Amino acid sequence: TSSADDQPGEYEITVLRDGEELATDSFSLAAGQTTPEETPEPPQQDVTITVDPQTLAQGENVVVTVDGLVPGEMVTLDVLYDGENVFSTERTADDNGQAVLALVSSADDSPGEYSVVVTRDGEELGAVSFDLTEGTTEETPPEQVAEAQVVIDPASGARGTVHIIEVTGLEAGETVELQVVFNEETIFSTFLTANDEGKAGTQLVSEETDEVGDYTINILRGDRVIGSGMLTIEEAVTEGQPEEQPEQEQEGDTESQLGEGDTVAGNTSQIISGRLTQEEPEQRITITGEEGDTILISLNSTDFDTYLTLLDDQGSILTSNDDSNQSLNSQIGPFTLPYSGEYTILASSYSYSSYSEVAVGQYELTIERVGLSDIAYGDTVDVNFTADSFTQFFSFEAAAGDVISVTVDSGGSVDTVLSLLDPDGYSLFTDDDGGAGLDPEMMRFVIPNSGTYVLTLRAFTPGAEGSASLTLNRNDVRTLDQESRTVVLNGKQSRDVLTLTGEAGEAIQLNIAVESGNPGDLNVSVVQNGQSLMYYQSYGIPSEITLGFVLPDDGEVTIFVEDYSGAASTFTVSIERE
Repeated sequence: TSSADDQPGEYEITVLRDGEELATDSFSLAAGQTTPEETPEPPQQDVTITVDPQTLAQGENVVVTVDGLVPGEMVTLDVLYDGENVFSTERTADDNGQAVLALVSSADDSPGEYSVVVTRDGEELGAVSFDLTEGTTEETPPEQVAEAQVVIDPASGARGTVHIIEVTGLEAGETVELQVVFNEETIFSTFLTANDEGKAGTQLVSEETDEVGDYTINILRGDRVIGSGMLTIEEAVTEGQPEEQPEQEQEGDTESQLGEGDTVAGNTSQIISGRLTQEEPEQRITITGEEGDTILISLNSTDFDTYLTLLDDQGSILTSNDDSNQSLNSQIGPFTLPYSGEYTILASSYSYSSYSEVAVGQYELTIERVGLSDIAYGDTVDVNFTADSFTQFFSFEAAAGDVISVTVDSGGSVDTVLSLLDPDGYSLFTDDDGGAGLDPEMMRFVIPNSGTYVLTLRAFTPGAEGSASLTLNRNDVRTLDQESRTVVLNGKQSRDVLTLTGEAGEAIQLNIAVESGNPGDLNVSVVQNGQSLMYYQSYGIPSEITLGFVLPDDGEVTIFVEDYSGAASTFTVSIERE
């Protein structure tokens, strides 16, 4: 999209792949004739709304599709039953002007006619209806009535984001199917096996070829959906300040200037108390900040499981969080603001954000401007905890594939908790007493993507006093060229990386032997120069497996061994060259 700041004239567009020109074209940009106030409204389009199927039984899915929207615009979808609003959500149109909503009915939903009303800025665009009939529950064994819960962390992200999928509420040892549905089509499926606690998990990584939009993650027992979640692939957030948008007044919103105020431990801080009600199950708080500000947002409640979201001034999600610091409270940050202007904090409950089930109760929202101390590989820093300063933040640059370790030594003076946050502020790792005594540690953690990461070290008990030293190291990536290697995976370390070098056309035999433990969800992937050479997944494996692949190029090959089930296992990994 051109702007008034762009120079009139001839522009040329060139498309490259790996530096090689694929195509070129040009266009002319004329001088504009309108002022910002005279900018015409987006062209009116014919909006069509469809529902599939029009009749469904309890426990089945229904998909509502809205076509003819302006790409990027947000619409509201309200589901009505007997004239009452039973569910409400917002969807953003993709590049084709389409928005999709997948609804999962349950045995608790009342049979009858439901209407879905689509509105834009309060103006109704259209409506569609569907009929819900009683399910044939007598054919369903009682033990299959229980629903599973699906947690996706992070729930949204740009292409290339690693999404951790956790399923709870399953029967111990049962195997269920995971399906990824987009635009009414199942684009991926796999199987998960629950552990003794009824939990199962895996990871999904979005690719550059995936379309932006909402993806439904369904968990099936047989042919019946017993749990569902939503994963959103977003456009990558570009640096710099977005174009100014007209201010929109939102009912019940609170505005807060993130400026000079009360000081806690040397950091600007504001505390807002509120209450979620049946009429207002989520609340919006508007703040202003400067580009480069680093903020920490905490949402705490003793009445409900909190859920926290940060939106930009266009309503797009920047980041969100469910649970943090080994609790049901939510925390975002430290998060660096990408532009100067307004941001919206959405304070809600997990039940309402995930299932539209209202939670009622008091909450406390804390907004802080915090400082980040730089740390680099090989550094040791001293940390002092006082009654007013019991959390410290350290930022460092890391490259994808780096293997890092963090140790903390307090000498027994204070119990501390260590966390690692990715560049988007999502928590990747938390440990309390994994090291000596009451000290945490992180060993051989594999960095998933290049960027700026944050280490958080806090006193386990707020206000506790003491001191500790924190050391950050980058470990050597171990090679299989000369000898076999031992890989240990558990709840603290779910991923390890190995390498080998070879020549183009060389055939490699990869041997993995289980020395101890019971792997829950073993994933093995082999990559060279960004190209996947092999991928293997198994829910429980024999005592030894042999995998093979051929090298397309000379040079280094990277092998990832992963198990996100939390099961403790030890493997011996070796190679044979053919």
